[in-house]
Amino acid sequence: MKEDEQRPGNVINVDEKVVISPMSYELFCAGAFDEGNLVEMIRSGILPRSKSATDPGGMANGVLKYHFQLKPGGYNECMVSVPFYGRKGWRII
Repeated sequence: MKEDEQRPGNVINVDEKVVISPMSYELFCAGAFDEGNLVEMIRSGILPRSKSATDPGGMANGVLKYHFQLKPGGYNECMVSVPFYGRKGWRII
């Protein structure tokens, strides 16, 4: 798992698939399963330091951090796509 060098801020490569974020993210971090519970790390304000991860059991994890401000009562949407057909035939519009 690592950030795509040609599309930083929008695409993460995971094995033979891609994770596409049309809204640019501020930060991507990755870690192996044995590095700790990702949810607990986020709760405590600690994120993995690595920009890529490999896990022998296939259980690597990653975090995308977005920055946006909401006014009282406001909302924002953030969509992330993971095409099941792999890398062929995808593009960001």
